[in-house]
Amino acid sequence: MQNPSYKINAHGLLNKKDPRNEPLEAAEVSRCTAHLKEFWVPSKSVTQGSYGLKHRVENTHGGYCTNGSLIQAAELLGLRIEPDGSGINADIYVKENRDAWKAFLKKYPHGRVRFVDDEVNHARTLPT
Repeated sequence: MQNPSYKINAHGLLNKKDPRNEPLEAAEVSRCTAHLKEFWVPSKSVTQGSYGLKHRVENTHGGYCTNGSLIQAAELLGLRIEPDGSGINADIYVKENRDAWKAFLKKYPHGRVRFVDDEVNHARTLPT
């Protein structure tokens, strides 16, 4: 099934309830795309919420990403997306790539990449 074309901003799906229209960051969309390709596979019935997936990206790939960047990445990959009824969030039809998650958890047993804050530019970066 082809996705209808959704209008997406940094907060998520653009709608009348939330008139903010902040642009997407290309680096965030790229990070989200890489995460979806590596850790998730398309599904006909299983869905994940965009907001929860956004946090999975932040934990596994480091750095901040917006809900809208995650939704845009899913759209670019041709994944099925449907509004979840909340206004800005979406249901994305994917299920876990269990082998990829097992490999990640073997490398990072706590289930997340550790961050350090860079006090100069307040960006979150991976420790070296």
